[in-house]
Amino acid sequence: MSTDLSPEALMTRLVSPSPPLVIDVRKPEAFRAEPATIPGAIWRDPLALADWSGGLPGGRAVVVYCVHGHEVSRNACDALRRRGIDAHLLAGGFEGWKTAGGQVVPAARGDRP
Repeated sequence: MSTDLSPEALMTRLVSPSPPLVIDVRKPEAFRAEPATIPGAIWRDPLALADWSGGLPGGRAVVVYCVHGHEVSRNACDALRRRGIDAHLLAGGFEGWKTAGGQVVPAARGDRP
Protein backbone atom coordinates (compact mmCIF):
# COMPACT_ATOMS: atom_id res chain seq x y z
CA MET A 1 0.00 0.00 0.00
CA SER A 2 1.42 3.37 -1.02
CA THR A 3 1.84 5.88 1.75
CA ASP A 4 2.51 8.80 -0.60
CA LEU A 5 -0.01 11.63 -0.65
CA SER A 6 0.08 14.34 -3.32
CA PRO A 7 0.07 17.99 -2.30
CA GLU A 8 -3.36 18.37 -3.89
CA ALA A 9 -4.72 15.41 -1.93
CA LEU A 10 -3.36 16.90 1.29
CA MET A 11 -4.95 20.26 0.47
CA THR A 12 -8.31 18.48 0.17
CA ARG A 13 -7.82 16.50 3.37
CA LEU A 14 -6.85 19.58 5.36
CA VAL A 15 -10.30 21.10 4.83
CA SER A 16 -12.15 17.85 5.56
CA PRO A 17 -14.03 17.19 8.81
CA SER A 18 -11.18 14.91 9.96
CA PRO A 19 -7.93 16.50 8.78
CA PRO A 20 -4.66 14.67 9.33
CA LEU A 21 -2.01 15.85 11.74
CA VAL A 22 0.78 17.34 9.60
CA ILE A 23 4.31 16.99 10.92
CA ASP A 24 7.28 18.83 9.48
CA VAL A 25 10.28 16.51 9.88
CA ARG A 26 12.87 18.62 8.11
CA LYS A 27 16.25 18.39 9.79
CA PRO A 28 16.89 21.35 12.12
CA GLU A 29 19.35 23.02 9.74
CA ALA A 30 16.88 22.80 6.82
CA PHE A 31 14.10 24.16 9.01
CA ARG A 32 16.25 27.07 10.19
CA ALA A 33 17.14 27.86 6.56
CA GLU A 34 13.43 28.30 5.78
CA PRO A 35 11.34 28.64 8.96
CA ALA A 36 8.00 28.54 7.15
CA THR A 37 5.63 25.61 7.31
CA ILE A 38 2.33 24.26 6.07
CA PRO A 39 -0.53 25.89 8.02
CA GLY A 40 -1.28 23.86 11.13
CA ALA A 41 1.85 21.72 10.84
CA ILE A 42 4.08 21.07 13.82
CA TRP A 43 7.85 20.64 13.57
CA ARG A 44 9.44 17.61 15.16
CA ASP A 45 13.08 16.56 15.02
CA PRO A 46 13.30 13.47 12.80
CA LEU A 47 16.28 12.21 14.81
CA ALA A 48 14.18 12.20 18.00
CA LEU A 49 11.17 10.37 16.55
CA ALA A 50 11.23 7.74 19.30
CA ASP A 51 10.86 10.55 21.87
CA TRP A 52 7.83 12.27 20.34
CA SER A 53 5.97 9.57 18.42
CA GLY A 54 4.38 8.11 21.56
CA GLY A 55 2.56 11.39 22.18
CA LEU A 56 0.71 11.42 18.87
CA PRO A 57 -3.07 11.21 19.09
CA GLY A 58 -4.41 7.74 18.36
CA GLY A 59 -6.86 7.14 15.56
CA ARG A 60 -5.76 10.17 13.56
CA ALA A 61 -3.90 10.03 10.25
CA VAL A 62 -0.50 11.69 10.16
CA VAL A 63 1.26 13.24 7.16
CA VAL A 64 5.00 13.89 7.37
CA TYR A 65 7.16 15.98 5.09
CA CYS A 66 10.78 17.02 4.72
CA VAL A 67 12.34 19.30 2.10
CA HIS A 68 11.85 17.08 -0.98
CA GLY A 69 9.93 14.06 0.31
CA HIS A 70 12.82 11.66 0.10
CA GLU A 71 14.89 9.95 2.75
CA VAL A 72 14.09 11.96 5.90
CA SER A 73 10.31 11.92 5.60
CA ARG A 74 10.22 8.39 4.14
CA ASN A 75 12.21 7.08 7.11
CA ALA A 76 9.93 8.97 9.53
CA CYS A 77 6.82 7.65 7.80
CA ASP A 78 8.09 4.07 7.89
CA ALA A 79 9.05 4.35 11.57
CA LEU A 80 5.62 5.76 12.48
CA ARG A 81 3.85 3.00 10.54
CA ARG A 82 5.91 0.37 12.41
CA ARG A 83 4.54 1.95 15.60
CA GLY A 84 0.97 1.42 14.37
CA ILE A 85 0.33 5.00 13.26
CA ASP A 86 -1.61 5.69 10.05
CA ALA A 87 1.27 7.69 8.57
CA HIS A 88 1.61 9.09 5.05
CA LEU A 89 4.36 10.89 3.18
CA LEU A 90 3.79 14.20 1.40
CA ALA A 91 5.02 13.50 -2.13
CA GLY A 92 7.56 16.13 -3.17
CA GLY A 93 7.94 17.37 0.39
CA PHE A 94 7.78 21.04 1.30
CA GLU A 95 9.16 22.07 -2.09
CA GLY A 96 6.45 20.05 -3.86
CA TRP A 97 3.82 21.66 -1.63
CA LYS A 98 4.98 25.15 -2.58
CA THR A 99 5.23 24.26 -6.29
CA ALA A 100 1.63 23.00 -6.17
CA GLY A 101 0.51 26.38 -4.80
CA GLY A 102 0.13 25.26 -1.20
CA GLN A 103 -0.04 28.01 1.40
CA VAL A 104 2.90 28.49 3.77
CA VAL A 105 3.02 30.41 7.02
CA PRO A 106 5.76 31.35 9.50
CA ALA A 107 6.44 28.53 11.94
CA ALA A 108 5.19 28.92 15.47
CA ARG A 109 7.89 30.09 17.87
CA GLY A 110 7.58 26.94 19.96
CA ASP A 111 8.27 24.78 16.92
CA ARG A 112 11.62 26.34 16.11
CA PRO A 113 14.74 24.22 16.72
